Formats: sequence, C-alpha cells, structure tokens
Amino acid sequence: MSDNLNGSRLRVPQPWSVRRLRAKAMPRLHHADIEKLVDIRWSISESEARYRDLLESQQDLIFRRDSEGALTFVNAAFCQTFNIESTAALGSVFAPAVSAGDTIEQLDPEDGPRSQRYAQEIETALGRRWFDFEEHVVTDVRAHTAETQVVARDITDRRKQESELAEARDLAEAANRAKSRFLAAMSHEIRTPMNGILGMSGLMKETPITGEQRTYISAIDQSARTLLALIDEILDFSKIEAGKLVLERRQFSLEDCVQSVVELLAPRATEKRIELAWAIDPALPATVIADDVRVRQIITNLVGNAIKFTHDGGVLVRVASAPPLDGQSSDTLRCLISVSDTGIGIGAEKMRTLFAEFEQGDVTMHRRHGGTGLGLAISRRLARAMSGDITVASEPNRGSVFTANIAFEVGADVSPIRAPNGDYDAHHVLIIGDGILECEAIRLCLEGAHIPTEVATVIEAGRTLRGAAAATVPFNTLIFAGMTSPEVAASLCDVARNANQSQRVRPIVVVDAGGRALIEAYRNAGLDNYLVRPVRPTSLLRECANTGSCVTEFESAPVAPGPKPTPAHEKPKYRVLLVEDNDINALLARRMLEKTGCHVTHVRDGRVAVDTVIDAPRYDIVLMDLHMPVMDGIEATRAIHALRLANRPPIVALTANAFAEDRARCLAAGMDDYLAKPFEPSELSGILVRWCAQRVTQP
Repeated sequence: MSDNLNGSRLRVPQPWSVRRLRAKAMPRLHHADIEKLVDIRWSISESEARYRDLLESQQDLIFRRDSEGALTFVNAAFCQTFNIESTAALGSVFAPAVSAGDTIEQLDPEDGPRSQRYAQEIETALGRRWFDFEEHVVTDVRAHTAETQVVARDITDRRKQESELAEARDLAEAANRAKSRFLAAMSHEIRTPMNGILGMSGLMKETPITGEQRTYISAIDQSARTLLALIDEILDFSKIEAGKLVLERRQFSLEDCVQSVVELLAPRATEKRIELAWAIDPALPATVIADDVRVRQIITNLVGNAIKFTHDGGVLVRVASAPPLDGQSSDTLRCLISVSDTGIGIGAEKMRTLFAEFEQGDVTMHRRHGGTGLGLAISRRLARAMSGDITVASEPNRGSVFTANIAFEVGADVSPIRAPNGDYDAHHVLIIGDGILECEAIRLCLEGAHIPTEVATVIEAGRTLRGAAAATVPFNTLIFAGMTSPEVAASLCDVARNANQSQRVRPIVVVDAGGRALIEAYRNAGLDNYLVRPVRPTSLLRECANTGSCVTEFESAPVAPGPKPTPAHEKPKYRVLLVEDNDINALLARRMLEKTGCHVTHVRDGRVAVDTVIDAPRYDIVLMDLHMPVMDGIEATRAIHALRLANRPPIVALTANAFAEDRARCLAAGMDDYLAKPFEPSELSGILVRWCAQRVTQP
C-alpha cells in the first residue's frame, strides 16, 4: 500500500506467494455450510420480495427521499397517481403543486423534528386530490444515511363526505333556528288575540247579561283556554326537542303545588260527577327545591288526563317519599306522585306507544276527547330531566295508575309539612261515606299523622260505632265524606254520643264548593264543622286537632278569577302609562286597570312613551309591550333608563312573548318585571300591588 499525491490510498499488486499463503490461511467451506448460505440467501430474497409485494400492493402512496429531496424509493400507487415510471421518478425531486391545505416545511433528515402530519390538496394525474401525509425520518442501514419516509393516504372522498355533512348540519341548524323563530312569532301572534278573547269574555261576564248569554260566554272562554293549552304543549315540546329547555331551581311548598292543581281541576271533576281527592305524606319536608312550574305541569297533565278518561268513580292523587337510589346525595329527596283513576284503562298493545309524541291510547278516544297527544310525552321528558321518570300500570276497564318519580333538593325548612298543635293520642276517627277514593285520601292523610282511623259506609256506620264502644275504643271524631243527608248524619252522631258518653263527639261534614245552601240544614241538625271538597290535608288535620273551624275555606275554594270590586273611595289611585299598539289589548288592559281605580294614559309606540315619561307628570308604573312600531319595548326601556330620572317608574313587560328567554331578555334590558299574555285580572292586580304600593299618587 502507498499513498498517491492527493491522499487517496492505492492498492499495490501482491506477489503470488503472498496470495497463496493467505489462501492456505482461509478456512475451507464444507458442502453443508454452502447449503446453509444458499438457504439464507433465498430467505433474504424471499423476505425482500414479500416486503416489496407488500409495498406495491398498498393503496397508499409510499415513498422515500434523501436529504436533498430526491426520491430513493416509490411504490406502484405513487407511480399510478402521478403517471410516472419508477425509473424516471427515482433520483428526481418530489415537489407537487399544492392547491390548498396545510403549509409545512419538509423534514430535514439530519436535523430538526423527526415526524410530522399534514393534509394538502395536490395536482395529480387524476386531477386535484386531497392527501393525508405522514412523514418520519428513518435510517438506511446499508448506506448509513438518514432519509424521510412518507405515507400519503387519499382522503378526497372523506373530505367530500365531511363537507356534505357539515353543509347538512348547517342547513339543519338554520332550519331549526327558522323553526324557533316561527314558533316564537306564532306564539306571539296567537297569544295576542287570545288575550283579547279571554279578557273581553271575562269583562263581559261582569256586565248585566242573561243566563243564555252567560252560557255562550263561558263556552267562548273554555274554548279559548283549551286552544291556549294546546299551543303551550306544542311550544313546550318544540323547546324540549331543540334542547333549549332549562330547569329553574326555586324553593317551594310541594303541598301547595299539588293543592293548586287539584283545586284548579276540581270543577272539571264536579261537572262529570266524579270524585277528586288527594293526600300527601305529612312527614315530607315543608319545602323542596326544583322547578315548581314544571312539577306543576307534570301533575296537571296526569290529573287532567285522569279526569278526561274517567266517567265513573274518580281520581286519587297521592304524594309520598320513595326509597333513595344507590349513590343518592343526602340532600336529595325522591318523591312518588301517583295519580289513580277508575277510568277506561289502557290495553297492553296501546301501552307501548302511550308516551310517544302525538299519540293517544285510542284513535276513537282522540276524536272524542281531543288534544295534541303531547301531554304524556312532555311530562315524561320533564320527569327524566329532573332525574326521575313516569311509569304506568293499567288494564282495560279497570283504571290506571300513573306514577311520577321526581328528585327534589331539600329546602331550607326541613320540618315536616304538618305538625298542628293538638293532642292526637286520644283521637279515634271514623270516616263515613260511600265515596271510596275520597275516604281513602282522608284515611291516608290521618294515618300519616298517626291518627287511628277506620272507614265505614253509611249502612255500616251504626254497627261500627257500637262495636268500637263495646271494645272500649270509641270514636270521638266522625267525618261525613259522602253525600250524607243532614238527618242521617245527625242520627249517626246520636249513636256515637250514646255509645261514647264519657267523651265529646266531634262531627265534621265534607261539602262541595257550591254547597253553601246545605250549611243551614247541617247547622239545624247540630253539625257546625265543615271541610270543602277536595279536602286539603292541612285543613283536615287542623280540624281534627280542633284548632279552628274550616268553614272559612269556602272563601279560598276555586272561583272565577277577577278583582273584587271595592268602593270608589277605597280604590288605590295608581297612575299607569300603558304602551300598547294593539287596540283590543289596549282596551282590555285599560278596562282592567280602571276597574281597580287606576288612572291610565295610553300611547301606541315606544318613542311616544319615552317622550311622555319626560314631559308628563310622574307615573307609578309603565306597562310596556315589546313589539311596536317606531320603537319597540326593549329600545324604549333602555331609552328611559338613559334619562337617569331621580324617581324612575318601574317598567313591566306586558307581552305575548311567553318563552323563558323572552323574560330573560326583558329583564336584561332593564325591565323590572314580566307578565305574559293572556293574563288574568288577578295577575295584573298583583303586579300593581307589588310595584305601586309605595308609589301611590293622585291623578
């Protein structure tokens, strides 16, 4: 060996003797060793062929490039995509024309990041195609150099599908927004004339009219309220479907909630001559936390349906606590609100679709009773939104039991619902009546308060009274829950007194809300204590505890809403600015306000309202419509706030926009309160008292 002039090493021929010595030093290969080497060579060749076939069969583009960007390997998919032979591709630089996608820098095999992923649309022999590129720096073992290996997957079809899905989603969202706007507009447009119909019919009832005219007006009023209920159901269902239902958290009395529903629907039961009774477990806490409006809606739907499909017997509403679920918080109270009826019942085949939208148990029933078929569907969704559910058990011609299982939070007042002052230890109550459901409700309430109670029919009552006295456990309280005549009731009281001479016997009579004419007859028979049907559990326990008479309950029984007239000198003098562009609704509100003694100024748009507040004497309240020409109610409210008046009048929205978001929008704009149309005179009076009691001015 020797070095040449430029430093590279040159091979010098060696003599024959040296080559011979080296040959003698090399080991001689046996035949078996040669075979092993041949097998290894074939194995390597086979593995290389298999690897190449694997690469060539791939649909993805697979290629390598060196540090200069020149291609060192391409598979068949690459050649087909760019319509190029592999011999022509190798050694060339891969630099496709990029139409869209990510902007990247090629990996440097010698330095920098070792991998990257990106998507680009590039020009190919098949046109513009989208590819998902995944690059990694790898090492060529033979050449001992680093290269970049790239796998590119054609995602053109996937991108097209994603684009189509995105477009479909955008169209669906736009359609949903359009539907929401349509429903909001329809709600407003329908409620506006509905307010006029209901309000004017209410005012007409207060005028001198004949009995026939009163019947017609009642029919108009009932039809309008039915239509309004259908509209509310459709709007509620639409909000639930759109996922826009928001549950509020308010503290309220569950007992008052159930009571308000039962007393509201009691006239329907009375018209059909069926029983309507209710009972609540006295051990439940006095207050709970939930969305009381939605709870009331569930109970109203269940009780209303029960009355609708019951023609004989009656309806019983029961409220009791339920066992806690696994993992349930200690602050959670689970209640069962069950509604039992003796109605037509439901067959097994109809049960499967009972809670489906726009479904009713029977087409014939739908035609006979009407309705949207949304009440149960909405109620179940509301119950499930409150971590509960609604179940049903029913048989044809044997009635139904609907049970709402709802989770509440325990309110601030954790004391039991009722703990009236009275000694119950010495009480023994006999409920006398032929009304099975009403007697059952009274029994549940009394036994819930640990008062010994028994039930007997009118025929069985005498024998039961004498038998209890003979057993030294006489009855000292008699509750006449059926349609017992004063003479029969007085006779049974005499039997009880004769059998129980050592204790005073207290009779209590349950009468209808319209049964004032019977009071005198009962009084003449010696029965002075009364309860009004449907019996309130609180009143029942108070009467049994002898803490006061319930005859005054007549005053709070369901009656037609409306302000009670008062002498002119006693009427409050409120100055009201009424901002309303609908003439009929303006006339209605003006008459309602004037009947309570208010002095009303009416303007037709928000701009005039702002000017009136600036120029006119002080007002006690502003009743503001939302949709008006020139300037709407929201803009007018903001303009009045901007005046920075020292004694700004409260502004109350008086609008047919009945959604919760409408209320929120009004309050966010600076309005002080909100009253949705159609409204009752009592609701309007409540607004006046709430905001004007401290701002009384003389006109």
